Amino acid sequence: MATATQLPPIPVVNNVITDEEVLFNTTESKNMQTLKHIPVSVAKTHKLICDKHSRGLAERHARAVHRLTKHFNRGFVSFNERQERTYWFPFLKEKSSDEALYAEAIISLLTEMDCQVPNPQFIKSQIEKSGIARSLVECLEFLQDLETRLEVMRVLQHYSCSALNCDDMLSVSGAGLICSSLNLPDPSGRLVFLSVEILWNLLEQGSKQVVSDQLNCKECIGALKDGFLKQIKEGYSHADRQLRNDLLVISSLVASCCADAPFVETGFTKVLVLFATFTEVKSHNPLVRNFKLYQNHEDFELKKLLMNTLILLSHDCTASQIMSEGRVLLSLLEYVKPNDNLSSPDWSPAQFEELQLQALDTLCTIGPLCIEDYMTCQGNTRLLMLLEWCVGQADYGGHGNSYHGSGGRGNKRAQMRFVLRLLRSMVSVGDEGVNQDCIDQGAIHQLVGILLNASTSPDDNDVIDIEMQCDMLIIVSTLCEGDIHRKAAIPIDVDSTYRPLSLLLLLGPPGRYPYCCYWDLQVAIPIDVDGTSRPLSLLMLMELFGVSGVQVVIEYLKKDPSKINSPLGHHKLLLATVDCIWSAVLGSFITEQVFLESEGIFYLLDLLEVCPSTMQHLVLGCLVDLCENQKVLPHVLAWRGKQEITVSKLLVNLWKKEEASMGVLRDSTGAIADPKKPLEGRLQERQGVIPLPADRPSQSIVDVSENMRAKIFSMFCKIGFNALPGLSTADYVTIALIEKYLDFKMGEVWQEIKVELEQENIRPVTPDAECLNEITKLLDERANDVAAAQVQLMQTQKNQDLIEEEEQYEMIKENHRQEEKAYRDFCDFVTRTSDYTVLKGAGSYDSSRKLAGHGKLTLVRDKSVCRRMALQFENRYGKVNKGKYVGKSIKISLYEKVNMGKSTKIS
Repeated sequence: MATATQLPPIPVVNNVITDEEVLFNTTESKNMQTLKHIPVSVAKTHKLICDKHSRGLAERHARAVHRLTKHFNRGFVSFNERQERTYWFPFLKEKSSDEALYAEAIISLLTEMDCQVPNPQFIKSQIEKSGIARSLVECLEFLQDLETRLEVMRVLQHYSCSALNCDDMLSVSGAGLICSSLNLPDPSGRLVFLSVEILWNLLEQGSKQVVSDQLNCKECIGALKDGFLKQIKEGYSHADRQLRNDLLVISSLVASCCADAPFVETGFTKVLVLFATFTEVKSHNPLVRNFKLYQNHEDFELKKLLMNTLILLSHDCTASQIMSEGRVLLSLLEYVKPNDNLSSPDWSPAQFEELQLQALDTLCTIGPLCIEDYMTCQGNTRLLMLLEWCVGQADYGGHGNSYHGSGGRGNKRAQMRFVLRLLRSMVSVGDEGVNQDCIDQGAIHQLVGILLNASTSPDDNDVIDIEMQCDMLIIVSTLCEGDIHRKAAIPIDVDSTYRPLSLLLLLGPPGRYPYCCYWDLQVAIPIDVDGTSRPLSLLMLMELFGVSGVQVVIEYLKKDPSKINSPLGHHKLLLATVDCIWSAVLGSFITEQVFLESEGIFYLLDLLEVCPSTMQHLVLGCLVDLCENQKVLPHVLAWRGKQEITVSKLLVNLWKKEEASMGVLRDSTGAIADPKKPLEGRLQERQGVIPLPADRPSQSIVDVSENMRAKIFSMFCKIGFNALPGLSTADYVTIALIEKYLDFKMGEVWQEIKVELEQENIRPVTPDAECLNEITKLLDERANDVAAAQVQLMQTQKNQDLIEEEEQYEMIKENHRQEEKAYRDFCDFVTRTSDYTVLKGAGSYDSSRKLAGHGKLTLVRDKSVCRRMALQFENRYGKVNKGKYVGKSIKISLYEKVNMGKSTKIS
């Protein structure tokens, strides 16, 4: 049987590749295609050192270790290192002194090899001190390879987390270099992300102003614009939207720090206006043809950032023109409408509310710059309709999100707050067309009604309530200022045809015609000046500020004055009230009369007495203007404050307090200490006389408006300087100075003119010089006269005090004399009652006196002395039945004296 032949075994090549050959190979060419065989290995070196036959070959050991470390210069693999047990054996000692000689070297070796844990903070501090971040930024300008640039940018991203590294990077204009290379070709898109991240870190860790200054150039702004447009067109992911918003935030920071940033020159402003308005204003621009904003967080933030950037760019008049052409106001006014809490197709209810509030805030800045667009879009009508919705009874639950929505959760206060702020901004521009349109729309009547409810409400006000009430008072003040007809009533036709009040005469008894609105005036029938009457059915009076407005300011003046210093801002409310009185009450006979009847003067004086010095200036100015009405003066003089002080005493105290704060020199009695400088304060004296241009007021003129002394002088000119109640002699010393305030101020001005001419080496002509010397001499004499009069007043008061003191001493002496006489009389009485002979002699003496004096006993004494004598007489001799005081004499007509049971009558 044949057997199968057996094939010979296939030889196997035992090729073992070690870890060292795989992990630590070196290349002979750049394409890394060939591997170089490792000539040394750790195992062979270990065998050489440990073998008993080669143990003593120290030089060969050193060469092998040197060759091994040179080859493995990148280190050893950890598991291979653990396999070696070299460190288990003691070091070779050739000499006995090797142990002490190499101890320090061995310790350093072990420390460097792995026995000491590395300190990251130390390494970071050394990198910060090395300036490597500055060197890397300088390399960016010369790098052309994209991969290398990306690696350098990645390192700079880590280094930019340190404030010191950021300062080093900014010292070589790192922000500008990074921003200018923002849009270099990069298929991966990593360059933009790294650049934006570094710029963010530079803004956070470094100086914002320095970063903005470096980005304030056409190249950087253009790069930001191109990057923003690229992300708008090509970015669809969440990260792309975030990157787009980050670029817009960086741009807005540059706009806020650098007013002259070239946004207009690079076309960035037009791009921002386009994207800010395209959702409300349709555009055929290809940039927005396929662009749409969704309700996600990034698109919502983009819309808010665009509105904020418009505010920052509005300071440039060219940018304002671009906004007008882009119909920005029309876009923003689309949000000025009642929020019916229904979601719009573009935004959710919460998002729409937040955008509505930010649009109102944006309009506060842009609206005054685009008056024509505001009037074209009927901005006042939209605002007043939204205000009416805010105060209406319709239920609305506000979300109160974001900064603008504070205090508006569950109510409409946030919308009302920004509506009033926008109205205040528009009327404060001073455009007559805007203000008249507000009045025609009934703004004053609407605001006065809201204020009346707010002022009489018992609820406590918070910061937002006080702010809204201040805004309403300021709006009413601005609309009524300078126009008497707006302060009382305006005759209008029923068909809304406005007729000025100056063309109408109102005659007839009140209450006869129901269509007329008036207050305690003998007026009813409107008649034209030409004598042709108009039917009452076609004409009526529209009340504007009037009685309701006066009632509003009275209610605010009645508020507790102790709240002035509260942190809620009640002082702002009182200042707005005073401004409203100044603008809307003064100048109209009707409103002034109602204000007086409501005791408004008393409330103003009460406020002047308790308010801080920073408010007294304005309150006193309002009172001075009110005193132009002669009916006000009796109210002013009748007022009594705390501790029953009069208005003249209050004004004198204010004058002394003002001069004390100014540092004016006065003696102990308040009189003039230096007649050469009767009004000069510490600040004016320190500054001295400085030559100024003709269009700039000197320090003496500025002093008139900086303190209350001129207003106090004006008040005394109204109420008089003499015969004022409640004043002492020291107060009249101050009034003597106040009375000559105008003369002293003229002297200061002439003295300044004289000193300025001397400083500028200008010599006036002889007649002018003589006139100047005569004026200054005359005014100096007047100051000396006032100082002498003050001294005379104080001397007179001193003499009067001495006279009163002497009278008091005389009264004390008289009291002692009466007491001594009473004692002698009592002794005589005791003597007469104890000795009959003496009594008989006294009886005959009394009978002779009775016949001579007809029974009258008259004592000429002071009234108080007479009272005391009567009491002493009653205590000693019995009860006085009838006593009558006439002038300084006392007549006792009948008294009874009880003496040992007997009654004796003396008539």
